[in-house]
Amino acid sequence: MNFLNTYNYEYSENEQVVSVELEFNQLVFIEFKLNHQIEITDKLIGWNFLTGLFEMSFKKAVRYNMIGAVIAPIVIILVACFLETDLLFVLIFSGLLIITLFYMLFFLVFYHTQLENFKTRIMSLSD
Repeated sequence: MNFLNTYNYEYSENEQVVSVELEFNQLVFIEFKLNHQIEITDKLIGWNFLTGLFEMSFKKAVRYNMIGAVIAPIVIILVACFLETDLLFVLIFSGLLIITLFYMLFFLVFYHTQLENFKTRIMSLSD
């Protein structure tokens, strides 16, 4: 717990589990097992940059965003074909899609890096 206090992490303790709040609504749960092992899990809570209102683990957030990244271009293509829109419409929505994909990629890398750095620090303390 000294480590968490040193770096000003907000945390709460509940029996064998310590919940640590990282930046931008990411929670990390550190569970101390009876056989002296540490299990670290995570959860993105509501109002984060990857899942919006939905709460889920980082791994599920990656899947959620990848599914959206596949479905969105298909929807844009289908709408453009069925509505027989002009090229400007397709270019605007394609540009918005590309911006959204870069946004998503940036925050996927950010949350992943933050989580892995924290895990590495915690695991180095247990050695």
